[in-house]
Amino acid sequence: MATPYPPLESRTSHTTSTNRAAHKVPRGTVFLGALSLALCLTSWAIHGGPLGPSRAAATDVTGKLKGGKALKRPTPQPSVRPPYWDEWNGFSPPAVRTAARLRDVAIALVPAEPDQPRRLTLKLENGAAAQGTLVTQVGSQLRVQNSDLFAHALHASKMKNFQKVEISPGNSRHVDLMEEGYFLLTDPLAPHIVVHLHVLPSMSRSGYPDRKGRFEFKRAKPGNYTVKVYNGAEEVGSQAVTVPDQGEVKLDALDLVAMAARRDAAKEK
Repeated sequence: MATPYPPLESRTSHTTSTNRAAHKVPRGTVFLGALSLALCLTSWAIHGGPLGPSRAAATDVTGKLKGGKALKRPTPQPSVRPPYWDEWNGFSPPAVRTAARLRDVAIALVPAEPDQPRRLTLKLENGAAAQGTLVTQVGSQLRVQNSDLFAHALHASKMKNFQKVEISPGNSRHVDLMEEGYFLLTDPLAPHIVVHLHVLPSMSRSGYPDRKGRFEFKRAKPGNYTVKVYNGAEEVGSQAVTVPDQGEVKLDALDLVAMAARRDAAKEK
C-alpha cells in the first residue's frame, strides 16, 4: 500500500525552512558587502567618479586654428587626373574648399613618453576617404572600413604589413602599424584617393578641426605635451602645452601662417 502524502501544511513548512537554510547568508559576508559599498560611495563623493583619482586626473584641452585657408592642399599624385568635382565642367567652377573642410588637417597631442597604443578607423565612402591625414602612435591598429558599393585596395607600398589587399564592399581590413615614419596610402582601384599617414613614436590624442578651426582633446592625462598640426605630408606647426590634473586647458589660437613662417626660417638656418 502506497504511503500517503503528508498534509499540505507540513509540506509547506518543510519547504520554507529548507529554502531559508539554502539562502542563508553569513553575517560576515553581509558586513563586508556593506563596507565595500560604503567605500565606493566615499570614493565617488571625494574624487567625482567610480574610479577614484585616476578618473579625476584628466583634463580637456581645447583650441582653435587660424589661417587654415592659407594652407596648401596636399599635392596629389601627378599621374592621376583630379576627380570631376575639382575640374571645370563647362557649367560650374571647381569646388574651392579649405584644408580643414577637406579634413586634410590633423592635430596630435604628443607626450614625451609613449602612451597606450590605440585603434583608429578610416572609412572609405562615397568614393573618398573620410580623412586625408591620419596621425597615430606606433603599435596602434588601423581599421580600413569600406562603406562603398565597390572594392577598394588602399595600401602603403613602403610599409611591410600594409601591402595591397582588395577590400570588398561592406568589409574591413585591420593593419597593425609597427613602423614609425610617414607613409603615403594609395588605392589603385580609386586613384584619386590619397591618405597621408604619420606614425609617431608617441601620441596621446589626435583629432580634426571643425569648419571654424576648433578642436578638442578629451580627458588628457596630466603632463607636458606638444600640440602638432599636420597638413598632408607636412608638419605645419607645433606648440608646447602643460596639462594640469584637473580643470580645462584653453590654448591660444594657433596661427598656422605664423607657425609655417617660423618653421621655414628655422630650416634656412
